[in-house]
Amino acid sequence: DLQRHLDRKLDPESRGTATRVGQGSARLQATLGQFKEAEETYRQSLKVWEELSSKSPEKAEYRYQLAKASHDLALMLSYQGDNRKAGEIYRKIVDIERKLVVDFPRVARYRVCLAKSLNSLSQIVGTTPRLGEGEKCLRECLEISRQLAKEYPNVPDYSGIVWKALHNLGNMHKQRREFEQAEKYYREVLTMEGDHPMTHMCLGMVLGSVPDRQDEAEEAFRESIRIYSEKAERFPRAVFYRSQVAYCTSFLGDLLRQMGRLEEA
Repeated sequence: DLQRHLDRKLDPESRGTATRVGQGSARLQATLGQFKEAEETYRQSLKVWEELSSKSPEKAEYRYQLAKASHDLALMLSYQGDNRKAGEIYRKIVDIERKLVVDFPRVARYRVCLAKSLNSLSQIVGTTPRLGEGEKCLRECLEISRQLAKEYPNVPDYSGIVWKALHNLGNMHKQRREFEQAEKYYREVLTMEGDHPMTHMCLGMVLGSVPDRQDEAEEAFRESIRIYSEKAERFPRAVFYRSQVAYCTSFLGDLLRQMGRLEEA
């Protein structure tokens, strides 16, 4: 097992290889629902990467692997609903990746990882009263990802980080009932990714909450339903798309009832 490998006096590269194998075992344990065992295995991995990166700070790969293993653990904890622990780990990841960006400013991979980690942290703290921290994370994520998309216009993943951050900023303002700001971000997403059904649905929710804009809300809901329905037909085994069609249809029904169109609702 992992501990047996770690107890040996292996050279750093061999220890790193053994640790990556251990992380694979942790992912399998998590998939099987063995969360306690998976967390223990992940934390063993973190100890190794922390030690290696501490002894050889000039080797970026060790710090990168420390952040990567930490991300897997944080993701598992958030899946279990332990956002407090997950948030603590994501903050450490962000610190690690910020230092990597400073030390290796020309390596785009580290900026990408930092932007994604900031987005993930925003979603964790966005479920708590710390919305200010979440917004700050998203704005930093947006700044980094916009620059990446500008430097590498032919890499779709970079523009994808941009519109995801914009969508999440829209959600944050929607949660605060700041509908004008939420609409602004959702519409910016749709200029980049016009067929994003979730954004259409969220835009419908916002417009339906604003006086005299129910017709626009109906249009947004119907567009979301159209896109989700096409995806459900294309991927019949994907339950998610069918559930989203039903979810969005329920919002449309509520809106139509508010508009007095009871038969259509």
